[in-house]
Amino acid sequence: MTNKQLLQSAGDGTAIPAGYIGEYVETSLGPTAPGSSQNPFNVGSVSIPAGRWRVVGYAYLSIGTMAGNNYMLCDLNTTSATLRSPTRWAQCYVSNGNKGTTCYTFEINSSSSTTLYLIAQVDFSSVGSGTVSGAIKYTRIG
Repeated sequence: MTNKQLLQSAGDGTAIPAGYIGEYVETSLGPTAPGSSQNPFNVGSVSIPAGRWRVVGYAYLSIGTMAGNNYMLCDLNTTSATLRSPTRWAQCYVSNGNKGTTCYTFEINSSSSTTLYLIAQVDFSSVGSGTVSGAIKYTRIG
């Protein structure tokens, strides 16, 4: 970075400015209703600026009147509505009540902005009023 400090902090709890190592962004997504059982869908997406980022996603299943649900998968990917392969997604089993899970943390290093999708897949026999909400959180590390 030409003519720019790589580290910036006032040390008083104020936010680190955009473009500096340690910059932190959190975006809430959803709620989104699953389209059909056992098919990946986008809970939402964010555009991450160029740079090196550590990213983590969270998904929360609100069952409502959903019936016959056994599990929810969540993942982060640069490809819409697609779970990464080989298996890199997180899974939670739903025995009763609402459930949440943390997607795996990973790093993105890009010279241009990148769209990142929070993806979920839910198993159910009837979607009813069930929805998935979530968040994508990312911290600049380079």
